[in-house]
Amino acid sequence: MKKKLAIVSLSGICGGCETVLGVVIEKIEELFDLVYAPMFVDSQDFSDADVFIVIGPVETKEDVEILEKIRKLNKPVYAFGTCAAYGGIPGLINLYGLDETVVEIYKNRTKSGLVPSRDVPKPLKFVDLVANHVNVVSFIPGCPPLVDKVPEFLEAVAKGEKFVLPEKSVCDVCPLEKKGKSEITRILLINEVDPNEIDWNRCLLEQGILCMGPATRALCDAHCPQRRMPCFGCMGPISEKMDQGASALKAIASVLVNVDIEEIKKKLKDAVGLFYKFSLPSSILKHKWEDTK
Repeated sequence: MKKKLAIVSLSGICGGCETVLGVVIEKIEELFDLVYAPMFVDSQDFSDADVFIVIGPVETKEDVEILEKIRKLNKPVYAFGTCAAYGGIPGLINLYGLDETVVEIYKNRTKSGLVPSRDVPKPLKFVDLVANHVNVVSFIPGCPPLVDKVPEFLEAVAKGEKFVLPEKSVCDVCPLEKKGKSEITRILLINEVDPNEIDWNRCLLEQGILCMGPATRALCDAHCPQRRMPCFGCMGPISEKMDQGASALKAIASVLVNVDIEEIKKKLKDAVGLFYKFSLPSSILKHKWEDTK
């Protein structure tokens, strides 16, 4: 008998993960009895589900209440996508806090200056992870997860098993040549380099182009570097014990020589946005600390 599956989307979603699940909807129907999934099924109740897939970060009190209901059902929960696993791009709000961001966007940047209050979920102080509110069996990262990896994840969910993630970096599977002898004196963003000056068969980081490959989990077959773009880190850290940003900084420092620190500071004005774009809420930093006193 098929397990009854509920796919629950929290408030901070963009629709990318749902789109991927829509692509593999036939696989979902093959493995499960889909009883709850607002984007696919006209149902308002997930209380009879046997297993849950949760999408998106935890941003509002309504998200917390939904996860509390799921936790009380005592059923297996799997997280889908980098937002659910690590906080994702919405997690960058933690540099300011959700309340402060709402005020800045609606009060300070609109003509009316009105902050929505009616029928609007109350935001939490900071973006949080699904795993901090309910026990998560395992997850699949990605912004969104790659379509060709999702069927294997769904098989694991159907069997009640953990989805095994590789503990290899994007660099480990990247086909670009690594000479290992580079000593660079500056770091450039990809948009600052003339494409004609790049050796597209050689490691981009060894050419002084910022790439998150050394600190990012290899669940993407190095798609971006193979397509003439550096890794941006969307698969999250290589393991749960690693801090993605710190690992990236370590990798970059290992190839820099005779650097002008002040020049590097000017270049990396948005260091958190570069190194923690997808994983700030799950990192050592988590959020700004002065507001937690």
